[in-house]
Amino acid sequence: MKRFLTAGVLFACAACGALAPKGRLGETMGLLARVEGALPGSRLGPVRGGVVLADWKDEDGLPLHVLAVDLGRKELRFRAALAHDRLQVRPERLDALARRHGAFAALSMGHAERGLSVSGLTVIDRRLHLAPNPPKRVSIVIGRDNTVAVGKFHPEVNSDLDYDQALGGLWGLDEPDVENTLHAAPWSMICRWNAFNALLWVYAPQGGSPAETVKRLGCEDAFIAGAGRRAGMVVDGVSTARRGGLSLQPGRADSALLLRAANGF
Repeated sequence: MKRFLTAGVLFACAACGALAPKGRLGETMGLLARVEGALPGSRLGPVRGGVVLADWKDEDGLPLHVLAVDLGRKELRFRAALAHDRLQVRPERLDALARRHGAFAALSMGHAERGLSVSGLTVIDRRLHLAPNPPKRVSIVIGRDNTVAVGKFHPEVNSDLDYDQALGGLWGLDEPDVENTLHAAPWSMICRWNAFNALLWVYAPQGGSPAETVKRLGCEDAFIAGAGRRAGMVVDGVSTARRGGLSLQPGRADSALLLRAANGF
């Protein structure tokens, strides 16, 4: 089955039923339509039920890869992960990290600092690994029911959050020189479609404007997850940049946010 669709055949994808639990196909197709509306002309395809991948190029020909995840799909589970499962500065290939944890998608995150592989809030399976106080990095906190919070959090201060998984990113979009720094450098970003209860993973392998990307997607709570050689996204074991025609390997990660399916598919 061909993974990518054009807008003209978007609603003719009968084969997509194999990727979505019975009764949920319409929701996956709705997610496809919303991504197509934000990125017209992109190559689109369902990855799993409730998960859509888009490859798109902006007016300057810069590629952008967007993975949209329906947070209402409880069979989809996020997990934070460290390279080699340790707080150390020794990166791991992103595809290998995903494969080790049985994840079908992975996004590089974090920033190494002072001998550690991460410098932001880190919680894995409800176990706290690192909690800088005061927090310096924007983090994503994900609860057991796929609730998502984005901000500079500390468990003792923000005790109302469900800390099932948490990982720190790199920068908020309002921090100085983010646009200039990332204009020509690879970067990855996380943001939310609050109106559609969806989380977006974004990877720009040749740089571009994060602010313009947020505006185009119409998303909120955006932050830079990784940059430079530590930016990357893998879907089904392959770098999304490579899917888009670039001769790039998956890259190496200090930490990553993973996506798994509870049913194993």
